[in-house]
Amino acid sequence: MGLLETKVQAVNIDSMRLGLGMKDWRVISNVEVDLPARIIIGWDPKVYEVQCVHCSKQWITCKVLSAKHGLDITISFIYGLNTPAARQEIWDYIGMQRGWSNTQPWVLMGDCNATLKATDSEGGDATWRGHKQQFGDCLLQSELHPLPYTGLKYTWHNGQEHGNLIMKKLDWVISNSVFAGQWQGAHAQFLARGASDHSAMLLHFKHNVFRSKPRFRFLSLWAEREDFLPQIRKIWQRHATGNPMFRLSTKMQWVKASLTNWHKFHRSHISSRVSMAKKKWDDAQERLDNNPSLHMAKVQERHAAEIYHRLTKDEESFFKQRSRVQWLALEGLGKGCSGLLQKDFGSCERHLRS
Repeated sequence: MGLLETKVQAVNIDSMRLGLGMKDWRVISNVEVDLPARIIIGWDPKVYEVQCVHCSKQWITCKVLSAKHGLDITISFIYGLNTPAARQEIWDYIGMQRGWSNTQPWVLMGDCNATLKATDSEGGDATWRGHKQQFGDCLLQSELHPLPYTGLKYTWHNGQEHGNLIMKKLDWVISNSVFAGQWQGAHAQFLARGASDHSAMLLHFKHNVFRSKPRFRFLSLWAEREDFLPQIRKIWQRHATGNPMFRLSTKMQWVKASLTNWHKFHRSHISSRVSMAKKKWDDAQERLDNNPSLHMAKVQERHAAEIYHRLTKDEESFFKQRSRVQWLALEGLGKGCSGLLQKDFGSCERHLRS
């Protein structure tokens, strides 16, 4: 267990341990002679063996072993300082670990006091300044990635209301590819805030517990709808901050999220909607048959027919697309796959040009 922003003096650490009901636990901290501990780590020695590898004002790196859980990993507990210049020490430290981090499982977790992208902040100054890129650059160069997570996205809340409200994702659980490969079911959980303005975080090691979100897949049937291009244009005209590549990445994320929601609204449960539309069309035809001279009955019958035919076309496109994806899964990335992808890209390009 890691505790951050504790501000506990050295003489009080033992009483704190007893007060938390951790009588038989052991603790280590980054307490200094004249400064309180900013990070305190506690563990049950009957379950874990923990050895401090490196300690500084902003992090404690430990080797964690557990025969009971088959665990042999390195964990860095991080509590970043408030200024970009001070946090640079963290990024430099992470970068210097590449010599061993490519072969041993490594997890970094805590309050990094930094965001990865503009959408990790809500409220406050939206300008994506140069120093905000340092965290992402560090992870990219060190080949580290945030673990999948459940719970809150914005892990810090400034406690204000209305126009003064600011929320950010400042707390992270990050790992290297070695850890991700050994613990494929591992994921983070960010809990609702309590007394602190930060969310508590949990790291779950159990395999097959976390079900990751399905990958985004562009469906060519989307481009067949008349409202597809207006939808894309509306999103693309939104303002994004940062360098050109970051703005492109941000807008692509907006597009994917919008298309996913749009698909759920227009194409989810498509077969049930076709059945309902057919029933409404049948009823409209009966009303028209009973009242052939009634203008409203004529309008309603045509409207119901249009909806039914559009939905049947959507259903046909949907099942065609799904069958082609299943064929790809069976055939693999071979010659047929290449031709199919070229056809899909060509179709998309024609729609965008028209």
